[in-house]
Amino acid sequence: MRDWYDNPGLEDIFAEQVEKLPDGPLGTLTPVRLEPTEGLAPESVDLLREYMDGKIGTMEFANRIESIRLRLSAVQPPSMQQ
Repeated sequence: MRDWYDNPGLEDIFAEQVEKLPDGPLGTLTPVRLEPTEGLAPESVDLLREYMDGKIGTMEFANRIESIRLRLSAVQPPSMQQ
């Protein structure tokens, strides 16, 4: 019933819009920004892309991603491994 009985000023309306829609009224239409994850090997991203495109199967994906993980863990110093 707020819309029927309340008559806020323009400043209040704009303040509420900024609070509820920080990127503006069209902010939900902007594409999602993706940032690379630190420590993620570029070949693993390519591998995931191949898997999602259906070019390789689940077992091949698992085997290849495991070989990337093992190769990277052998290269990293022990203090960097988790």
